[in-house]
Amino acid sequence: MATPRILLPLLFLTAGNLLLLLTNAALVDDICRQTKEPPRCVIILMSTDARTPTATLSVLEEVAIEAAMFSAGQCKMGADNQDLYIAALDALLSGPANLQQHNYAKLVEEAGIVESAIGGCAVANDAALVRANQDASVEAQTIAIIARNLR
Repeated sequence: MATPRILLPLLFLTAGNLLLLLTNAALVDDICRQTKEPPRCVIILMSTDARTPTATLSVLEEVAIEAAMFSAGQCKMGADNQDLYIAALDALLSGPANLQQHNYAKLVEEAGIVESAIGGCAVANDAALVRANQDASVEAQTIAIIARNLR
């Protein structure tokens, strides 16, 4: 019987690194539990960036911002109403600077702009666009949740 792929990296971890990995998994679970779609949030955070397993809360915020920028950009290219995605992307572009400046209230505000803009978009019956739109919405929620925790 083959070893599941998810367990292979665990075989090479020391006890301390395993504890850190489990702690971060709990952190991701705690954050994602507060979104409208916790399973989607966990998948996004755990699969989009190699920094996630050992990330601090600030690094998780970077991961969420970058993932949201990617998802919103994917939607913008295929959506009929590109203006709303442009508004979402504009709000996300200042995210890294606001994170660096510890302007967490602005991050929460921008996440609201992103979620509102994306919520107003109608995507065609294209499964990839629908998925990217849903991802961007969950990522915006995640940005706001993490920013509130960073305050």
